[in-house]
Amino acid sequence: MRGLVLFCVAAFGLIAALLFGGATRAGYLSTGVAQLACLPALGLSAWTLLKGGVWREMRAPLLIAAGVLLLPAAQLIPMPPTLWSGLPGRTEFADVYRAAGLALPWAPVSLDPYATLRSAVALIPGLAIFLAVAQLEARFRRRLVLLLAALAALHAALGLAQLTASEGALRPYTITNETEAVGLFANRNHLVALLLAALPLFGAWAAFAGKDAGPGRVRRWLLCGTLCAPVAAALLLSGSRAGLLLAIPAAGASAALAAYGVRRHEKAFAMALAAGTVGLALLALTQVLAPGLVSGLTGGLDPVRSEFVAITGQAARRFAPLGSGFGTFVPVYQAFEQPERLRPAFANHAHNDWLELWLEGGLPMLLLLAAFLAWLLRSCLDLRRTEGRSRDHLRRQAIPAAGACVVLLLLAHSLAEYPLRTPALMALFGFACALLVRAPEASRTRELAR
Repeated sequence: MRGLVLFCVAAFGLIAALLFGGATRAGYLSTGVAQLACLPALGLSAWTLLKGGVWREMRAPLLIAAGVLLLPAAQLIPMPPTLWSGLPGRTEFADVYRAAGLALPWAPVSLDPYATLRSAVALIPGLAIFLAVAQLEARFRRRLVLLLAALAALHAALGLAQLTASEGALRPYTITNETEAVGLFANRNHLVALLLAALPLFGAWAAFAGKDAGPGRVRRWLLCGTLCAPVAAALLLSGSRAGLLLAIPAAGASAALAAYGVRRHEKAFAMALAAGTVGLALLALTQVLAPGLVSGLTGGLDPVRSEFVAITGQAARRFAPLGSGFGTFVPVYQAFEQPERLRPAFANHAHNDWLELWLEGGLPMLLLLAAFLAWLLRSCLDLRRTEGRSRDHLRRQAIPAAGACVVLLLLAHSLAEYPLRTPALMALFGFACALLVRAPEASRTRELAR
């Protein structure tokens, strides 16, 4: 019963996040809806985690999650004037008070405490889904994998419809890509991130087709193919260079995961399927969007994004080692822009989330990222430890392996974009991280429930 309730609140939170969490900025009503819908999962999972003592089995990720929550809280603690005025990047603010003849007030590390508070609230979907899914049995996790695959297919189908509709039609946000597929997102690149993450999930779910017999196996493969078709089509037509490049490892991982469940005499077919999938991805790269892609790859980074990276790096070094505060990117970036190179549109993010996190969180954020990467590496290495090379064991490993692939794809995409700034992809990231936590056994879950 406990597992079923957790499954229901996690599914409700994921559905709300994927349907309403596509905005890239705070302040949208839909963003609030997505965050509120995840609160039941956060409250219930936190209570069951402490009540049942499961937290002892997942100390490392919980400590990292606690650090991610405590860091913005620490940036909101007021400090005496003699302390904050001596921090890097704060001299100009102190000079303004002195020029006006005012006494220096107490102030926190964050240059915009309200923006930092909003950034902390934005973590709710990812944290709630992680805590809930990490306590679910494997059978419930498999159902959520199918749910996410179906939601990704819905986004893809809507994106394909947007390509054929009139300009600006069928798009949920006013500020958006008006001629490209965006699904239920405001930015086409965030749809691409979801589609990339969906490919390993399809492969993991298809791995269990080998467990079914006769018609059951055929139905599973047909459903997987039906859902995967719009995802692959929307991904190939996205026009995103980063998306098409990452589609190669994503498609290869999907085919490899699907092969976890095949019989020994079907290995040749699985390898042919993997080679064919990667070949199709390469064909799309060279034929569908070859001119723009090749010129983009040979010409290096886009000039605008190169400027984003250069200015963000300059600002990050200026505010090191404590950072400027989470959520303060826009005003800080504008302060470092050159007047002769100003553009009508402002930069809402650095288009490199690793660099932006360094600017806003400083050295403490880099240490948290290093701890997370160490945990991720250890979790991936644990997947290689097998209790026997039986097909059933490999099939069970497909779900956590898919979680590792999703995490790596989102982290790689964050080098050129900011996917985790949306509630939808933050919830997906929390779900993928939870898949790397060892699923409790059914008998252990019943014991904890009692």
